[in-house]
Amino acid sequence: MSSDFQPLDYADGRTVLTPNGSLVIQSVGPKDEGYYLCRATNGIGAGLSKVVALSVNGTYCAHVKLSFYGVIKVR
Repeated sequence: MSSDFQPLDYADGRTVLTPNGSLVIQSVGPKDEGYYLCRATNGIGAGLSKVVALSVNGTYCAHVKLSFYGVIKVR
């Protein structure tokens, strides 16, 4: 399944991975909808991963804290 995911493009300036591992997407919209894969590894053992679905149902302002490490999005 992880082969279906691509690394996030941080060059657009809207998507930021903060030092504490939170993923922040500014001006979120329908183009950001999809599945995001979070992977955490430390070089010892298998590591952990979690898929999170993001749906945008309207226009509103909210701050949601999600912790991610090595985030990639399915395309």
